[in-house]
Amino acid sequence: MSASALPARVALTLLFVWCSGCRVGDPLVDQKEPRPPGGINIAACKRPELESEHASCETQADLALSLSAPKPLHWQICNVMCGSGQLDGETDDIGQGDTLAAPIACLPTEAFDAAPSASLMCTSKRFAIEPLPTTATHAMNTITGARWQSSNIVLEAGAPAELTIAGSALSDVRLHLIGPVTVRFQDATTLVRVSISSPSADARVALDEVDPEDLTIGDSDQPFAGHVTARHSEIVEASWVIESGELDSASISEAFVDARDLVSNDGLLFDVTMTLGHALFAPTAMEVVDIQSCETLSIFGSELGHVVIPRCTDEPTRIYASKLTGGSLDGVVHGDSSKLDQVRLGQKEPSDLVLWAVSVTSSVFCNQIESLKVSPSSVQCSSCTKRSLNPRDKGCLLPDDTFELIEDLGRQNFCEELDTLERCPEPLPVRSRPFVDGL
Repeated sequence: MSASALPARVALTLLFVWCSGCRVGDPLVDQKEPRPPGGINIAACKRPELESEHASCETQADLALSLSAPKPLHWQICNVMCGSGQLDGETDDIGQGDTLAAPIACLPTEAFDAAPSASLMCTSKRFAIEPLPTTATHAMNTITGARWQSSNIVLEAGAPAELTIAGSALSDVRLHLIGPVTVRFQDATTLVRVSISSPSADARVALDEVDPEDLTIGDSDQPFAGHVTARHSEIVEASWVIESGELDSASISEAFVDARDLVSNDGLLFDVTMTLGHALFAPTAMEVVDIQSCETLSIFGSELGHVVIPRCTDEPTRIYASKLTGGSLDGVVHGDSSKLDQVRLGQKEPSDLVLWAVSVTSSVFCNQIESLKVSPSSVQCSSCTKRSLNPRDKGCLLPDDTFELIEDLGRQNFCEELDTLERCPEPLPVRSRPFVDGL
């Protein structure tokens, strides 16, 4: 049974079981570079269309994702604010700049004091977070053991200021940040059904060793204009529409992520729908992920299963020292020292593939292939549609001896065009794989 057919939490358990003995801070993703295999006899192959994953150009991958669109932000409405009655849906808008729509805008701004702010229930507050003096300790803007429930909290600052919330519990809380405010959650703080918004480019949210559940940061109408970081955290049922984000030894599951800039270092993604601008995964384990769109995409030292990768709109998609199993791959792709298994290639969008030392097995080349350049003997047990390599000069062989020549074993593929590729003519593409740490 494929992971996409498993219940979400069961599949997630399988994804993480190998790391059940890891210590906090240990790498989550193996950084060893995969070695390309030697030759495979065609007699030992099964047609990709008959494999358990059914790599066929006529069928789409059924990822059965938990969340295919972002969730909306909500104000909490259990209390009466400013004597105006309960908040209705039409007042859940953020005005231009840092101005809040009524009724939050009518709240008086209070100086932040950690003591009375430690317990907030069914209330709405607006706090000014003061920058710390250079000689002060960080403890001035730290809350420990806070209990915030069913409340709306506005935090604002005119100069860079930070609030640390440690060892606390927040449930059904809306946070709105105005100005260069950083809110840092750490030390096993509980976050359940918390939503965070900000129109400020200098706003920051940091998740440090916390496990939030149902965390909404920004939405389609009010993207979070600042930066989000997650470190050593396990994030479940998230919905993020953010300007930029960074994952450092963190996992996201059952989620929707829309980020203009995203970096994942040693991350885990399971059951995630993504809309990306510029994204770097180095390294990351991804299972059951639908990348709906991207501008640029770079994948280093990663392992992907049942991932849909579309054609990016700017630079080529780069896949280095990585393994893709199942799913689909479209667009302008530059690959090196990687493995593609049971992948649909050029199924949905025009695709130009330059694959140096990339092992392609049990995969299928579809009608949207416009050009294909591969290493000799690197494509095995694969098939193609009648139009994918017609005319035949769409495909050619790169001058790369990484793979063992297996001409004495006969045909390698279920597609004559793949077995009769000629050498690529000059000028040859530049093999531009970059040097990065650990690869």
